[in-house]
Amino acid sequence: MDIFKWLFLVILVIAVLHFIHSVQTYTLERKICVDIPMKFAGRKLACEFTLMQAEQFLQGGNCSYQSDVSISNLRSDSWPHKLSELILKYGHQERRISLKEFCPSDHFNFSRSNVLYTFRVVTLFVDCSHGNFDCTSALCNNNTDCGNNAECSLILSGGIGVCFCKSEHIRINGRCYNANVPTGGTCVSNIQCRDRTYSGVCLESICTCGEGNHEIENGCFAGK
Repeated sequence: MDIFKWLFLVILVIAVLHFIHSVQTYTLERKICVDIPMKFAGRKLACEFTLMQAEQFLQGGNCSYQSDVSISNLRSDSWPHKLSELILKYGHQERRISLKEFCPSDHFNFSRSNVLYTFRVVTLFVDCSHGNFDCTSALCNNNTDCGNNAECSLILSGGIGVCFCKSEHIRINGRCYNANVPTGGTCVSNIQCRDRTYSGVCLESICTCGEGNHEIENGCFAGK
């Protein structure tokens, strides 16, 4: 009799641990290029994905500035999830984009072992504040919406795209400027003046040598 009691307790403990694991949720956090979560939201994968698939897609990228990306309330097992909203944040600004029309309206339930389950509906959050990229006002339909030195990448549903600065350019105050201005070149910010060693100061709209350095043939060198 005691053996059966212990066996029952062991089975009960295993069942409780399995239940806790099955209902436990996770938050996926990444620091990646902003175009990666945008592309994730614009693919059919956004209508049905697992935690592992999100982890594999939301990584890497080649860019100068990265954004903070997160998805909360994810299940750790093979339970499917569905994106319902994309939230873009830049400073105190916030832009919400509904993705409900992107997936079929009835794409909320699935069947497993003849049992009907409901998709976990989650939100993709992208904070561009640290990347010097105003993703809240950079939505576009074509290149003319993006201004000079920028291109519209149509990566969301319904023909919605995001403006990205062209190669060798950087976004400053909502506009794209040359990212590698040599000493003596025009500038609007210190971060542009990084083409020469010991450079890095935008003084009166001109890239100049940093304090304690001197200029020789459009280059900056240590010492006075």
